Amino acid sequence: TASPVLTQNLYDYFQAEVSALAVRLGRPVPPDAQIYLANLCSRFTSGESLFVESEGRREVEPLALMLRRALEAEDETTRLNTLRHLGDVALYTSGFLPERMERRGVDVGYFIDMGGMAYAEVSSLAARSGARRSMKDLFQSLAKHFRDLVHMLWEVVDRAPATSAMSLLDLYSNWQRTGSERLERRLVRSGFVLGGKSLTC
Repeated sequence: TASPVLTQNLYDYFQAEVSALAVRLGRPVPPDAQIYLANLCSRFTSGESLFVESEGRREVEPLALMLRRALEAEDETTRLNTLRHLGDVALYTSGFLPERMERRGVDVGYFIDMGGMAYAEVSSLAARSGARRSMKDLFQSLAKHFRDLVHMLWEVVDRAPATSAMSLLDLYSNWQRTGSERLERRLVRSGFVLGGKSLTC
C-alpha cells in the first residue's frame, strides 16, 4: 500500500504533468477534471484499486461485469459508486494500459466509450439523488472530455523514459507486435536504435 507521503508526492507529480499538458496540447479540460485525473492516477498507481484476484492472478475486472453489478444494484448509491469505479478503471486503463488490453483483443475505444458512458450516468444519478451540483457538473465534464483525458495520459506515459534494459525490451517487443507509433516514440526518447539508426520523433 502506498504511504500517505508517497501518495501526496504522486498527486503533486500528476497534477503538475496534467496541468502543463492541458496548456501545451490545448485540451479544453476544466481545472476540476484535471484535479480529478491527477487524484485518480495517484490512487490507482498502487494497483489496489485497479486489480481484483482471479484464479490466483491479479486481473482488471471486466467492465461488462462492473456494468452488470451497477444495473443490478438495489439502491442508487451503490449503482452510482459502481459506475464511478467503472469510469475510473476505464480511464486509467485506457491511459496507462492500452497495449495490454489490445493484446487481449479488446480495443481501447471500447474502454473509452464505456468510461464516458459510466461518468455520464454518474452525473445523471447525482442530479436525481439531490447530490451537490458540483458533483453532477464534475462527472458531466469528465464524460464530455473523457477522450481528451485519455490522450493526456498517453502523453504522460510517452514523456517518461524507460529506465531499465527489461523495460526497453518489453517496449521493443510490444512495438514489434503492434507497430504502435506511441511505443516507437518512447523507444526513440529512451535512446533505442531501430533499423540501424535512431528514428526521428
